[in-house]
Amino acid sequence: MNDFSLVRYAMFLAQADGNTGLALAQAMKYYGPNSNVVAMIQRTSSGTQDIGTDAAFRSLGGDPFLEMVARRSLLGKINAISRFRKAAPNVSFLAQTARPVASWTGEGENVYATKNTFQPHKLSRLKIAALVVNTEELLSGLGPTFESAVANDLVVPIAHLESDSLFNPSNEGIPEKSPASLTYGLSELSGTSSPREDIQTLVENFQGDLDTAVLVMDPTIAVIAGGYFNDSLGARGGECAGIPTLTSSSLESDSDGHLITLVDPSGIAMLDEGVDIRTSTAASIKISDEEGMYSLFQNSLKGMIATRYLNWETVRPGSVLSMRVGWSV
Repeated sequence: MNDFSLVRYAMFLAQADGNTGLALAQAMKYYGPNSNVVAMIQRTSSGTQDIGTDAAFRSLGGDPFLEMVARRSLLGKINAISRFRKAAPNVSFLAQTARPVASWTGEGENVYATKNTFQPHKLSRLKIAALVVNTEELLSGLGPTFESAVANDLVVPIAHLESDSLFNPSNEGIPEKSPASLTYGLSELSGTSSPREDIQTLVENFQGDLDTAVLVMDPTIAVIAGGYFNDSLGARGGECAGIPTLTSSSLESDSDGHLITLVDPSGIAMLDEGVDIRTSTAASIKISDEEGMYSLFQNSLKGMIATRYLNWETVRPGSVLSMRVGWSV
């Protein structure tokens, strides 16, 4: 069951035009003084800084909302099966360029690391932001129907951009704004017309750890592959040759074929600082460079901004391998 506390929090603030006192009074009236949404508004009104990444605030409503995003995004789906390496913002860490090794060691003997395999890394906190405009009537509604509609409007664009940014090979990133995709700058293997041969070639050339690897592809190609393998594989994923397989409609495909990617999350550093939703106080918003400004006030509309704090980097070479395939039924 979805927890809409963060959505309720944003809806009450939107109804009150950002006035935390009015929002708090309304939240207490409808959900009681001990509800999560009341505690969240109280933390905001107390002047807590950087509320979206505040641990207590996240536990009250941010984490459940983040789970809704995770169920729709490839990043969340992958992390649920095989964990990325967790990183903290602007904190230097060492990552091994080769997989860690262990050895039997006698009492009093030295324990050795492989020479020249450690590289320093640091990830800054970047963000995805989605501005969603809704009617005052919708944001004034109470109950699961209204909350679900608002939550879906906020979740879908963030989840889609996460997935596309993570694996789109043309995404080179922008310094201090957005990370490059995991597949950017990597050579792609050329596929054949045989899914069995292509998956075998992909596995044979993969330098990551197959124990923790997952396979990523778009739903259409997953359905085709499912007809060739005796696995539970379809439009919503499953297994392909025993490898957990995830799907997303946001993955790239073009006239050259579909991209399938084998990725070992243990070789990827991931900074994930959660999500924040706040009310836009702007009277007008910019639709695009061509269309100019649009008045929210004159059209009885309110804006809500969802912000997702993320960054990632491949820290172990060989953890990602892609192939362009043109399979058909």
